[in-house]
Amino acid sequence: MDPEGRRTADEPSPPPDLGVAGRLDDEHLIASLRAMSMGERLESGFELCEFASQLAGSARQ
Repeated sequence: MDPEGRRTADEPSPPPDLGVAGRLDDEHLIASLRAMSMGERLESGFELCEFASQLAGSARQ
């Protein structure tokens, strides 16, 4: 780091803090994503959209 606390170009960035989501390089997460078929991914995406829509609707009330 330079004297002002900024990272220099040759220093690696710290890993992102992903909280409860886990790390993006987590082997279990990668394996489970690879095991999902495209249909399963689409279905889970639609479920997420439905949930978000319901959540937005309840927030308006």
